[in-house]
Amino acid sequence: MHKLLITYKAVKNIAILLVCMSSSTMFAQITSTEFLQSVSQSSYVQLDEAKSEFLNTANYRLPLFKNIQLRSESRDFLLNRQEYAVRAKPNSFNALFKQKALQQSKIDKQQAENQLRFNKILKGRYTIILQHAAQLDLVTLYQKRKEQLEKKMQLLELKVYDTDFNVEDLIHTEAQIKDATLKITQAKEKIQELALHSAYELQLDQPVYLNDFKDLIDAQDVIALKFEQATITSQKVNYVQKKLSVLEQELKVDLAEDRQLIDFVQAKYGGKKNTFFDENFSIGIGINLPFFGNQRQKKNEYQLKKLDEQQSLIAAKEEFQFNQIHQFQKFENLKKQYLNRSSQLENSSITKLLELYKNSPDVPAMRILKLEIIQHKNKIELVKLEYELLESYLYVLDATEELYQAPLVNHLSRFKVPLQL
Repeated sequence: MHKLLITYKAVKNIAILLVCMSSSTMFAQITSTEFLQSVSQSSYVQLDEAKSEFLNTANYRLPLFKNIQLRSESRDFLLNRQEYAVRAKPNSFNALFKQKALQQSKIDKQQAENQLRFNKILKGRYTIILQHAAQLDLVTLYQKRKEQLEKKMQLLELKVYDTDFNVEDLIHTEAQIKDATLKITQAKEKIQELALHSAYELQLDQPVYLNDFKDLIDAQDVIALKFEQATITSQKVNYVQKKLSVLEQELKVDLAEDRQLIDFVQAKYGGKKNTFFDENFSIGIGINLPFFGNQRQKKNEYQLKKLDEQQSLIAAKEEFQFNQIHQFQKFENLKKQYLNRSSQLENSSITKLLELYKNSPDVPAMRILKLEIIQHKNKIELVKLEYELLESYLYVLDATEELYQAPLVNHLSRFKVPLQL
């Protein structure tokens, strides 16, 4: 379809430049590939990286002892009969080892969460690029339609005193001009909205306009593509699995602490005995009896949380499969619609008549103009359908997660330009 748009590519770029200059005295321009590459500079992505860095560098190890106490007791309030003791409560040796596994599971969960957020932001930027390109095309197309209708209005006004003058046609044409003007205004407003959104994404104060769509893919590029259901584990499924792993490791640490055998060790000095040089020393140890009733509540709470996460895991797996089937079907349907509409436009009687009238100088200008207006309107509808197809193509890549597979490339570029993140 972009073959039909080649003649006004330069006009389109000039149009958006004029839109920018009329809407703001200060603005920035950026290519689509640069816009995608800047996802790594997103504040959300940077905060996620900071979280991962903190988890990787933080000291997560449990100390050997929970606490150490210095105790003092007196007998009969006599200083010469004072007793001193040092009591240490150790951490469970089993918990010391389990804590390491817990920390690693938290790191893995954070990385999975980071990837999900990165994917969401990247997909959003792809959508902005496609919408920006679509609105640029619509501005150019509706400007041409408006010019055609204004030319028709001029021809009608020349016949206003003719006996066969059609006043209804004049009124209808005027309404069409107003509608085309409204469509141009709406498209320009949408471009400004996207520019502000882009500025927000890039953390800039002035609007950001995408200005390079020369290598943007078109319908012909994606029609030939065939997709198969992905066999990989989806990022969302991976994230829920990591959450389950954290839950399991937390329970293991809690149980290891509750099942600790040694409660404390103690060294006590009780002063001198009556015998010369004979000191009163003692060593003690506290043992926890194996009473596990306190663990029942923790296990029950864990089991409920585990069931919730397992339910989320099943839902994530089903959603991943269903979304692929849905997006594949939608993509195939839009391909058929585009091919049918494109064939109808190419082989329509209007196209054939216009070809025939080119070599017939006696054909009235109004007749040719009316045919051109109808044909151009059909082109506009075809371009809208083309962008629906390209959007569906993005959703298929998102559903299969091919959009996020390394090495990352610009999937809206005909040349699949690599993204330097």
